[in-house]
Amino acid sequence: MFMRLPQVCELTGLSRSRIYEKMARGEFPRACKLGARASGWVRAEVERWAAARIAERDAEHPGQVAAQPGEQRTPAAPAAGRQTRKPR
Repeated sequence: MFMRLPQVCELTGLSRSRIYEKMARGEFPRACKLGARASGWVRAEVERWAAARIAERDAEHPGQVAAQPGEQRTPAAPAAGRQTRKPR
């Protein structure tokens, strides 16, 4: 249910300082106090934030196909009758 900071950093690819900057600007889920010296993030909130970033990326580049792990993103197949450039 809760994620500690190292898990959040690993899931998002963001640094500790970037997470706190985004929280201060209201661009990232807020942490919950778990104790006097411990905070954690609700896993579902962090996962929704990450999914929203993916959705934004896909909306900005609708003609690209998402890559599988270890592959590069490639353009989608061209529409019928449309010519494409030859690779160099």
